[in-house]
Amino acid sequence: MDTYIPSSPPIPRPAWVPYDKHTTKPDYDRAFEAARRYVLEESHENEEGEEEDQLPSVAARIFHVKEDSLRQSIYRSRTKQRNTQGLFNKHGGNNKILDAAQERAIFQYCFNQWEMGMGATHPMVYASICHLKKVSNPIPSF
Repeated sequence: MDTYIPSSPPIPRPAWVPYDKHTTKPDYDRAFEAARRYVLEESHENEEGEEEDQLPSVAARIFHVKEDSLRQSIYRSRTKQRNTQGLFNKHGGNNKILDAAQERAIFQYCFNQWEMGMGATHPMVYASICHLKKVSNPIPSF
């Protein structure tokens, strides 16, 4: 007598697997960067001879990457803001108010206070920074 053994149900596969055409994540990352460069750097002429930007949907199909992720990455790269030093820094440090010489002067002031045995308190350092900023950027009087 044969016994009936039920087969296991098929494992459901996600509707879209991002690494479908790419064997590893580094392969996908390289394709994603190539798609970003394709959209950001390349512009092609259309039939009328006018230059037009490439759409993220076209690049996503060409390089087999997620269209929404590509679109979001392109949007973020186009709307980045530079800080006062001309750098992109999203983890703080964008509010530097002293240049290198002023910073050294504050360090020297704190060191001198420490040598005299008094130490520089927070209000003392703040006041000296305010004085340096006022001297370096005088407000014009009318």
